[in-house]
Amino acid sequence: MILNACNIIKKFNNQLVLDSIDISIDKNQIISIQGASGTGKTTFLNILGLLDIPSCGKVKYYNHLEYDNFNSSKRVNTIGYIFQFHHLLTEFKIIDNLIIPQLLAGKKYRESNDYAQELLKMLELDYLANRYSYEISGGECQRIAVLRGIINKPEIVFADEPTGNLDSENSTIIIKLLSDLKDTFQISFVIATHDSCITKVSNESYYIDNGKLK
Repeated sequence: MILNACNIIKKFNNQLVLDSIDISIDKNQIISIQGASGTGKTTFLNILGLLDIPSCGKVKYYNHLEYDNFNSSKRVNTIGYIFQFHHLLTEFKIIDNLIIPQLLAGKKYRESNDYAQELLKMLELDYLANRYSYEISGGECQRIAVLRGIINKPEIVFADEPTGNLDSENSTIIIKLLSDLKDTFQISFVIATHDSCITKVSNESYYIDNGKLK
């Protein structure tokens, strides 16, 4: 088991958003979390990904690492993030967008460059290496954002509406990419989504309604 969250409660201005949620996540899984807009999907992902702190409850990694002692160096090597908008650094080339996260994790430049080139070639995206994000399509940008999310070989990746800004063709490409990466690198993905197609490749699917995980 990678992650165990117990009795997660979150309130904003005394309004209950998440109500006593429990979840456990094993290695090499895709977990989808659906729900209407404003039901707390992003809040829940941020708490599981240690970007936010619950009002009550515990988030534990391997039953001993949790948000109150999980420092940034452990986070960067254990957790990856993918967002609805790609948020690539526009002033840097695509290859640099994949190198920089590795440098922040303490890797050497040559090693980082070689691995970034390897991933791009493996996914037949090496033709993008020396371009800038504004020179490529939205679908290509999101595929690079997915690679950035797994570049430091995390055990678990949190993806918030990764197909939300894409058309159906590019959504299908991203969903297949996530599924392939799960199998290739034994990564778990926790995905907040409105896209029913993601549930088809999910090992488990949940729905947040009135603060409860069902």
